[in-house]
Amino acid sequence: MASHSKKTKAPTPRYDPVSTRHMNAIRSGEIRPIGGFVTSEDRGFVRTANGQAWLYMTAPSSVNVLDTDDGTLLDNAARPWMQAFGGLADMASTFGGGYRQVAKSTYREVHVLSVSTPVKWEPSGLLPEELQRQYATDFPNEYTFDRVTLLGVRLLSDFSSGHSNPLLGAVETVLFQTANNYEPDESFRRDRDRVRALLEGCGFAEPTPHEMARARCWWQPAPNPSGTPMMLEPGHLHVFGNWRQAKAAKIRWKADPSCGGWPTERNCFPMTLVDLGPTDFKGTDTHDASAKWCSRLLAHHDVGGAEALAVSLRALVEPAKVTAKQFRRDERTMLDNVEKQASRGELGRRDKDQMVQTLDGIASVYEQSQGAPPTLVDTAASVALPGIWDEDQNPPYPGVVVRSPMRQEAIMQAMQLGSHIRWRPYPLFWPTPIPSYAGLSGVTAAGDIVGNAGDTAGALLGWSESDRQPVYISPRAVQDNSQPPYLLVVGATGSGKSMCLLELVRGFARTKSAVTNDYTQVLLYDPKQDSDFTDFVRNSGGRVLSIDDLKQSDGVMDPIRNIPNIEEAKRTAILVITDITDSSHTDPNREASVTIALSYGLQHGADCTGEAISIALRDYQNGTAKDQLPDSIVEIASQLNQLAKANGLMRVIYGTTHGGPKLGSYPGLTLIKAGSENLMPAPGGGSSITARVQKWVIRLMVLCGMASLRGKDSVLVLDEAHVALGDGSGEVFQQIGRLARQWRCLPILASQRSAEFVKAELQGFISRAIVLAMSDKGANIPGTLSEAQAVLRLVDQPEGGSFHKRMGQPAVLDAKTNAPNYDSLYALRDPKTGKVIRGSVAFFVDTIKNNVTPVEIKLPPALFELMTNRASDVDRKRWEAARQGKAN
Repeated sequence: MASHSKKTKAPTPRYDPVSTRHMNAIRSGEIRPIGGFVTSEDRGFVRTANGQAWLYMTAPSSVNVLDTDDGTLLDNAARPWMQAFGGLADMASTFGGGYRQVAKSTYREVHVLSVSTPVKWEPSGLLPEELQRQYATDFPNEYTFDRVTLLGVRLLSDFSSGHSNPLLGAVETVLFQTANNYEPDESFRRDRDRVRALLEGCGFAEPTPHEMARARCWWQPAPNPSGTPMMLEPGHLHVFGNWRQAKAAKIRWKADPSCGGWPTERNCFPMTLVDLGPTDFKGTDTHDASAKWCSRLLAHHDVGGAEALAVSLRALVEPAKVTAKQFRRDERTMLDNVEKQASRGELGRRDKDQMVQTLDGIASVYEQSQGAPPTLVDTAASVALPGIWDEDQNPPYPGVVVRSPMRQEAIMQAMQLGSHIRWRPYPLFWPTPIPSYAGLSGVTAAGDIVGNAGDTAGALLGWSESDRQPVYISPRAVQDNSQPPYLLVVGATGSGKSMCLLELVRGFARTKSAVTNDYTQVLLYDPKQDSDFTDFVRNSGGRVLSIDDLKQSDGVMDPIRNIPNIEEAKRTAILVITDITDSSHTDPNREASVTIALSYGLQHGADCTGEAISIALRDYQNGTAKDQLPDSIVEIASQLNQLAKANGLMRVIYGTTHGGPKLGSYPGLTLIKAGSENLMPAPGGGSSITARVQKWVIRLMVLCGMASLRGKDSVLVLDEAHVALGDGSGEVFQQIGRLARQWRCLPILASQRSAEFVKAELQGFISRAIVLAMSDKGANIPGTLSEAQAVLRLVDQPEGGSFHKRMGQPAVLDAKTNAPNYDSLYALRDPKTGKVIRGSVAFFVDTIKNNVTPVEIKLPPALFELMTNRASDVDRKRWEAARQGKAN
């Protein structure tokens, strides 16, 4: 296992006699049950074997602090903890002149347990059964972290609590305690209610049965807190799923005490327990990367984490007032020591002055009448690390890591819920910002909570990079929540954009519409010649159309025929004609002339754009409506008719025959591709009439396709979307966005380029974005906007942060060794075998929640099978799979 931080010499541990009194010296290879201390539990109210009472509450969900540099989100994540510690500090007394030893008996004892257990991933139960089976088959070996963070407070007894007669209640309590050797639950009711009210006011909640079971047995995927066996070793221990496995390990150990080569068994693994010492982070810069130490310990190894199974903090909460007075008393001794060191020449004047300023600064913080944080005193911080960590390997913690080779069992017992074991090899005194900003409870979870990524169900994008949580994208979330309409997918060539897009399409096509209760209809547009998506759609059972087919139908994508609202339809047709016939805007009256002519034709029975213009021209020329129509109708009609005859693409969007067809909708997945036509404007030819017609064909494919699917919970995907942008595109794409919500359609714009979206002023119309690797070339040239910078503007994210820096990172650290660069967003390969060792990473951006989450995209073999052009092979495999299913 790789080392993630510099090696720091650990201080000599101070052994706590309270814990060691009950700990016998261990022998290597000894097997013992992992003891539990909880004898009863009800809604987080815990009674322990030695009669203590604790109240455990679940910490509120928050953003994973590793995924954001946003100070507001970091403050929001820390606020519940700061408030809870502050409220508990207020419950303590400050009598006795602020002397710690006098007031300490009134401090509230707390236990924070942050658990991250790796478990087998299972698709969301909210997905349709067919999609659940598809994902379970596609990703059979994926795992996720089952995370829960609890804050426990030891409760104080009140002999008279809950009794109408306090004196009689006290007598009954004493008699009960004498007979049973512990206090009844009612003795803690008053304090329990008080602590519960405080924590609920800070956002903490009553733990679920699953959360309590997970916290009681955090080291096993299947929570079973009763008597799980473990084998003790000097520097680590082994945990087992059952006693049979433990006995088999004992036999192996007798034959070979070296456990490095033991076979891997389910629910059996070694674990190293360490303690945390003083940290370099002083709690002053709460937004610094070093402040996120707990989240880093729990994180996946791909992002430099340790994948810790649990982090446990036990402490007493001290009021800031007591800390300040105690520090002032201790400060005199520390200043005297500084003076002595300076007089002996051990400190220079600059170092001396700096130390004095530091001490004064700490004191001034605590002496503030308002805002000084409480302190966690006598803090014991322990971490459970999977695997065997050698002495030269340290987890990613910005401070001292304390090894306790012969006290693995003591640490294990001290980390348990309700434990009375206290193992403090190096007691810590932490201002509460140190744990509060550490990321104790941050997790990338689905849902509506601000800071969470994705939805509870939908197409699977991938797994969050830091904590392996599934990220789904619902085809209905935008409409249901009245959010900006567009989902943007951008990535440079080779970034994995196309494959990501197809895997999403594959998932969307198996979701269900809330309106029709049938499969979601998905329209996929590919403007490139010789589409790469044809085999995928056909092998998926979808329908493939091409512009070659549509050219045979007069005006099949004419806006007048396809858009149900006549005013919307007319406005769109006016934009089309004006842009094509007068793109340079040399005629200031062109739009007004087109409007008059088109309106006249529609009023006289036309059902398509070309027919309306022809009726207006006819009646102008025969004198019937010469005074109602502009003279320019002759030029406009002539230009349009000539263009329709010469350009087959123009006939697709400009109908001339009454009663012609319109774009239909088909169930399931439909691809409309360019076919032999070229819808991609030639480089530098974007202002030509041909280029403008090409762009309008693409724009109307989207608009008319949406109209055909309106009201059905549909998805529309436009690849190479940048080619449809340019002059005049902003208005039509804003119109598409407005209608998308009304028609319950999710429009997805995919592109290799992003600057065009900025020029079209679509920033406020994007609710979500999937951002893969993008070039940052030209970022430092004045007046130039790199593709990466354009993305940041689109999703309202700052330049210079980790999001920006990672977009342009190459896949390898150097060309000679081809060593993988884990900061890159490109897929990574083993330099020796060429095998993919990590999929492409995309930043999933939710502009509404201001949330940016790195997500690893994994592509199943089934997707590549669908990409083959040998449809017969795919059909054969499906038939064989169906036959095996029946046989089973």
